[in-house]
Amino acid sequence: MVAADGNGIDLNGVKLGISDYDEYAIEEAIRTKEKHGGEIVSFTVGDASADKQLRSGALALGVDRSVLVTENPGDPLGIAKLLAAAIQKEGGFDVVFTGKSTIDQQNFQIGTMVAEL
Repeated sequence: MVAADGNGIDLNGVKLGISDYDEYAIEEAIRTKEKHGGEIVSFTVGDASADKQLRSGALALGVDRSVLVTENPGDPLGIAKLLAAAIQKEGGFDVVFTGKSTIDQQNFQIGTMVAEL
């Protein structure tokens, strides 16, 4: 739903959480860990309330730890840059799995941008 001021999306009443596509990525990460070992770390960009989704979603599914990036520029490229920086700050990884799109704004390009950055 478009926000009352005409700018952005009104998320009031929208149940936020991990999308099905994110769950598929986590499942594949778990399979990879079972076969090759390693650690599964999830990343998300959002406000402090996103921590609940990390605990009840990613960690409950089998992620070892989660990183919440609370700065949110709002645009897909800015979000991708924040995620790429957080991944690098955590030391980089051998493989990064992403979901297809975000549940809140249906941003389909973030995973691809993170891969390029």
